[in-house]
Amino acid sequence: AHSSSIFSICELNDGRLITCSIDMSIKIWNVHQNEIKLLKTLMASSAKSSVWKVITLTHSRFASCSIDGSITIWNSNNYKEIISLSNSSSVYSIIQLTNLEILVSSCGKPSIDFWDLTTYKKLKSIKSIHAVENSHMVELQSGCIAISSYSSNFPIVIIDPINYCIVKTIK
Repeated sequence: AHSSSIFSICELNDGRLITCSIDMSIKIWNVHQNEIKLLKTLMASSAKSSVWKVITLTHSRFASCSIDGSITIWNSNNYKEIISLSNSSSVYSIIQLTNLEILVSSCGKPSIDFWDLTTYKKLKSIKSIHAVENSHMVELQSGCIAISSYSSNFPIVIIDPINYCIVKTIK
């Protein structure tokens, strides 16, 4: 149902799937046994380019990020846009920290940005050459964030999200 490549997929708590694509759309799918049904197609009001990633959030929400610099927070019950957060450069990856209302984004500035998901305000931004296209983030059991990069110098960086600092780079 997407007219171009799918960049990301995630699953909501009730089993619905969300996909996003280079075609600037987000699609919600109902999956039952061997049947997949398209429920809704969304276009973020601020998105003017490819939607790069979708993730589930707490409190019946999900988020999408786009190459145009937007992060959109959606209501997963009615598919309405809650808010669009704006960056000055492309957003390639997003994660929500476990048990915290904090969204972390990897941007092409290059920077790692921290957002409060209760007020939707930016908390902090730290410069990092690892915030590039094709970067991926994962929260570690320690609570730190690992970011991969295609940089040959430091392909993995570990960030402390509480103190907003890089604690280690791994070659």
